[in-house]
Amino acid sequence: MSDYAKLKVLAEAATPGQWASESGNLYWYEDGYTKHLMETEDGSDICHEDQHPANLMFIAAANPAVVLGLIAEIERLRAANNTVECRFEVSEDTLSTIRGCLRSAEGDIDQLKAECEGLREKASCVDDCAAIIRKLVRKLRKAALGNALTDPAMDYLKRKGLQGSPLRSGSEGVEPVLDTPDQSGKWTAEDEASSRTIYEQWANLCEYVPWVEGGNSLKQEEARRMHCAIEGKAYCYGR
Repeated sequence: MSDYAKLKVLAEAATPGQWASESGNLYWYEDGYTKHLMETEDGSDICHEDQHPANLMFIAAANPAVVLGLIAEIERLRAANNTVECRFEVSEDTLSTIRGCLRSAEGDIDQLKAECEGLREKASCVDDCAAIIRKLVRKLRKAALGNALTDPAMDYLKRKGLQGSPLRSGSEGVEPVLDTPDQSGKWTAEDEASSRTIYEQWANLCEYVPWVEGGNSLKQEEARRMHCAIEGKAYCYGR
């Protein structure tokens, strides 16, 4: 029976109170007194004689108060089940939201991976440039052209932790190979202009004098030699 409304109406209309059976009769208790509820008879046309007492006991036990209590418990369990179903639906909504957040996070992760890859490429370029600068500085110092530019360059590399980083594309500690100086070149106006640019960076040094066109002071020669070292060409001023 799924609809207990009719049973509930019948139980509410029946005699209330506790029921009991004795000597073929049903009783109920009211105000401390035992009152007859009904008298019964047994017989072969009614039920088996040995079942008659058990039937009376069952009827007494299934009194209206008990039936109403059972119906109330069923209604409570149904309400609790509905609440659980509602909570389950809310949990599904929450899971759906979480899935959406995860999908969005996956997109963010992919973007971060791409950005990290770009940073790795930039870092590789920085290491390559630092290695080339170290190579140039050593060549300049070996050629006795060390000056106010080489020391600050190395100091900067040290501050940035680049004073000895190997090239990522090569073996550990490998330095880039600079082009062999071109021995057949001639001195051009561009060479002279670049040398002058290097020279004018020393304007804050003591005893600095302006660049002299065609001049051959020690500092101008130093600037020209530095230009050649940077450009990878043999010193050919005057040719």
